[in-house]
Amino acid sequence: MKVEVRAREFENGGNGLRGSATVTFDGCFTVHNINIVERKGDGNLFVSMPSYKTKQVDENGKDIYKDICFPITKDFRERLFNAVLTSFNERKPVMMDTSRNGQDHVLSDAVVEAMKEAGELPFDYGEPVRAGSPESRSSVKDGLADKIREAKDSIKGFGDRKPREAAVGAR
Repeated sequence: MKVEVRAREFENGGNGLRGSATVTFDGCFTVHNINIVERKGDGNLFVSMPSYKTKQVDENGKDIYKDICFPITKDFRERLFNAVLTSFNERKPVMMDTSRNGQDHVLSDAVVEAMKEAGELPFDYGEPVRAGSPESRSSVKDGLADKIREAKDSIKGFGDRKPREAAVGAR
């Protein structure tokens, strides 16, 4: 399986959030919002998978978060997290090959430029994107508007049908 990792830096991330990554599996399944976070104290970077806040708290009163998706094997987790951090540090996409003899590699500048020209890169790897900037908000808003429009188009005609009337006493 081919895995593409694309990370970008946030100019002004909060709570130690330094960037975000998107991972695409075989060009047919994508995971967004893999966060790159700076650890308090030592300043080292670590990778945080997409998660949601539960209604539970731990013994110290802190909120408990659950991962939405995550690598199952230790080997794949190490390779994936390493690829995310490499993409973040190099400012280039990283391609992983999970076949038995597959190699992970950073894409060359020429390949990245060709992908940009073909419109295959969702953002510019050379420039940091400021979290919450008007550009990032408008791209998210446009993406959501497109998805809403697609959903509305896909359900047109369903509202024209009359609901079946339930017979009284029928089982």
